[in-house]
Amino acid sequence: MVPVKNALGPTMLRTHRANKYGYAVHFDGNGRCAAQGCEIDFEAMASHLLCLAEAAEVHGLSVWRVIFAPDLQPHLFATNKGEQLQEKLSFSKKQSWVRHDEHYHIDFHNPEEADEGTPSRTSSWKTPNGGGVEPRVKRSEPW
Repeated sequence: MVPVKNALGPTMLRTHRANKYGYAVHFDGNGRCAAQGCEIDFEAMASHLLCLAEAAEVHGLSVWRVIFAPDLQPHLFATNKGEQLQEKLSFSKKQSWVRHDEHYHIDFHNPEEADEGTPSRTSSWKTPNGGGVEPRVKRSEPW
C-alpha cells in the first residue's frame, strides 16, 4: 500500500474487509482520499522506491519496472528525490486494468534467470549464496 499522511503527519491507511483490505480505497488525481482523510506521502514513497532499488543491487538484482497510476506519477517525480527516481527506475506508462493508486508493484530483474535476452521477473529473490525463497510467480513475457 502507499504510505499516507494527514494534517498531523504520517498515518496509517485503515484497511478492513469492507474496503477490501485497502484495495477499494481510491485517491484523486492529487493523491488525496477524502473518505480516509489522508493523502499519499509521495516523499516517503520516493524514499521507499530508492531504498528498494539499492537493496536489489546489493543482491545482484535490479528494479525492472514500477507499476503505479500514471496520473499520480508527476506528484512522485515532483518530490525531492523525483529526479533520482526518473534516472534510476522505469515506471508504467499506461493505466493497468486495475488502477494502482492505493498500492504499487515493483518488478525485479534477476540476470541469473534471464534467457536469450528476455528479462525474467520474479516475485522473490535468492541470496548470493544460493539460498532464499523460490519464486511464486515467474514471468518471462514482455509487458
